[in-house]
Amino acid sequence: MLAYATAAEEDLVPGICAHLRTAAEPAVRLGLLLALGRCAEAPEARARLRRGLRGEPAEALGAALGLLLRPAAHGTGAWSGSAATRPLAPEDEEAVLGALTRCAGDAGPALAELAWCDPEWAGPPPSGPVDTVDSWLAPVPALRSRWLARLLAGPVDEDMDPAVARVLIAAADRLCAADPERYAPHATAVAALLAHPDPQVRRAAVLADCLTHYGSCLDALAAVVNGRAAAEQDPAVADAALGALARRGDPRCVPGIAARVRAGTAPAALLEQARERAGELWPVVRERLGRDLPPGEAGALLSGTAGWPGGERAVPEAAGVLERLSRRIDATVRGGSGDGTGPGGCPGFAALEAAAAACTFLRRRGSDDPEALAVLRRVAGGADPETGLAAIRALMGRGVRVPGGAVGPDVADEVVPLLLGVLARRPRTGRVAGRRGWRFDANACAWLGELGPLAGDAAPVLRGLCGDPAEPEALRTAAADALHRITGEAAQPARGGAGAPARDRP
Repeated sequence: MLAYATAAEEDLVPGICAHLRTAAEPAVRLGLLLALGRCAEAPEARARLRRGLRGEPAEALGAALGLLLRPAAHGTGAWSGSAATRPLAPEDEEAVLGALTRCAGDAGPALAELAWCDPEWAGPPPSGPVDTVDSWLAPVPALRSRWLARLLAGPVDEDMDPAVARVLIAAADRLCAADPERYAPHATAVAALLAHPDPQVRRAAVLADCLTHYGSCLDALAAVVNGRAAAEQDPAVADAALGALARRGDPRCVPGIAARVRAGTAPAALLEQARERAGELWPVVRERLGRDLPPGEAGALLSGTAGWPGGERAVPEAAGVLERLSRRIDATVRGGSGDGTGPGGCPGFAALEAAAAACTFLRRRGSDDPEALAVLRRVAGGADPETGLAAIRALMGRGVRVPGGAVGPDVADEVVPLLLGVLARRPRTGRVAGRRGWRFDANACAWLGELGPLAGDAAPVLRGLCGDPAEPEALRTAAADALHRITGEAAQPARGGAGAPARDRP
């Protein structure tokens, strides 16, 4: 086929027609007819292609592609591996369309043998014959829509390759995004796949974006969520359908999300999607937060609802979560070798993550609440430097109403001693960094530097740190940078060298 693709056009038609008389392999016949499409305007070539539409599946598909595609050629006339479409004659449309649908059936293996279906030749996507044909049809959405409708029109009990289903569903998504009104029937066809017997097909269908834009499709999603049999048969599909309803703000998501909150199984991602139904869900979330929860569940509830409107009403519960977690974290730290560096002295990741989520929640919603501030101050001076820094960061947000806003002098007067306390109590060995790798002491220096001249009382300590060659390089560098931001001094850390920058979030 590649030889014909680079042949002179005057030799192409007779050569291919002669070869077709002896070629028996379906993939060879498909490729030859596709190559013949270079000369589809020639009467002899067009007649042969039209005759091929009536042949066996692979031949019909090759003829359809030969009539439809206009190969993009190099200057030498060689096949480039890509193609553009040419207008079809009205009398050819139905036959071409029928042949194109065979890429999902008997003709698929033959097309898959060609080089542009091989990832080593073309790379993904396309990833198979259906994906290949879909990519070629992208420039002609009307024909692509008719092709897609035929492939999606089979009964729901028909066998469907999940990989093919994902290609068709993605094509429906793109068409519906381009023209929601014209291509709405494709979304309905995708919704019908929610009842397909193959779970992989159902899981592909439930993730389709187009389902959230049409009322009938939302009804299908709600049926999956509320149907006990369907939910028990495939919880993954039910969870995805619930998330789709939540993203749309559909009130039918509320019972399912509330049930998951009560059961302790609501993931943060699902709660984030339910922002529009926050007013109906806050009561059950607050009731759950008021309990002594596992750290993972508490963290999911706090992080998942952090962006919900009306979060101020949950400040007491968030403060209670932080209080309980910090007591256990501090007890774990003290139970180690004095400074929390020995066996048993390292708190669990989930507990630290949940405590940080509680501090972030209170920073956003509880900066004016006296009880929340009292809890943050207690935690800021606790035994665990990681949770303490998270609480200090929350206190630094007090009075700051916009992102990047300046910290006031009253806040600086409170947090500078707390940050200096972290530096004074910092562990010298063992657990010197947080769960995500940032150093406690370097972060404390960085946050002092953020305060600028308001942290002037920290200058002597920072000079001592950056000038002490016994201190770690990262700490010396962070201290020198902070000192420069506070006083303007161009201090050089002892024995020089750039250390790893501290992160600015716990």
